[in-house]
Amino acid sequence: MITMRFTGTAAENLAFSASPLLEAAHSWHALTDPGHHALHVPWVRRCRRLPAALRRRLRAHEFVVADYIPAFFECRADEHDTDFDGQISAVRALPVRQVAAELARTVVDTTRYTGHDLVEDRTTRDAALAELRRTDPERCARLAGILTDPEPVLDGALTALEDYWEAAFAEEWERVEPTLYEAIAYAGQRIAHQGVLAMLRTLVPQIRMDPAQRSLRLDRPHDHDITVTPARPVTFTASHYVWPHVRVTCDEPWPLRITYPALPLAPASAPRAAGQEELLAALRALAAAPR
Repeated sequence: MITMRFTGTAAENLAFSASPLLEAAHSWHALTDPGHHALHVPWVRRCRRLPAALRRRLRAHEFVVADYIPAFFECRADEHDTDFDGQISAVRALPVRQVAAELARTVVDTTRYTGHDLVEDRTTRDAALAELRRTDPERCARLAGILTDPEPVLDGALTALEDYWEAAFAEEWERVEPTLYEAIAYAGQRIAHQGVLAMLRTLVPQIRMDPAQRSLRLDRPHDHDITVTPARPVTFTASHYVWPHVRVTCDEPWPLRITYPALPLAPASAPRAAGQEELLAALRALAAAPR
């Protein structure tokens, strides 16, 4: 369980952002499991027209975004004047061990292993590799490669993502970005007029609110109890393609972040329909239903 607590002056410790790189990564995630991302089926269908060679490379590297989304996709996500290429360059400049820790988390059961321990602790690393050697030799080889030298895996994934951006997602970002900033402005209005808790309620049912404690809770397989302070502020990153998830980054050395679903887009060629908040509430309820 992740618990995040907000003080009476929490509005001063919140920031908002939109990120082209992170949005591209979430859209790639949607391609890996279209059945769980009904809102994004039009994008999935459009991507069938991508060059066959690019689709093969996206499938070959899809493990990088299929479940856990590495936090390195959030590099420079708080800098509103940073473009996709700038974010990619920032990822490529990260320390090798930091990259290895994030990539390792895409391969293992994150309820049992942390990326940091897999990189830094030989006993943990050997135990994880021994288990995978028995149960999933292909995944074992992938983890061993990441821990030995993560750069080829990172380069393959980023190169595929760069080509995906150039072939299709740069144009999609032009469509998505204005709506994300509209959602950010809407959140700011809620905070200004009704306070932080009113804005947080728009994330229900993915989160649970405790107004008396000025806190939110998210069901996650690891425990964190975090107080948002000037020393540790939180950034809310608006996203279209993160739906139906709410993603939380709360492990060091990464900045505290909640990536949340913004208002759903109307079709690119159609005017926006009325009642978007009602539609979003219905979609969120559907996403939270037992499966």
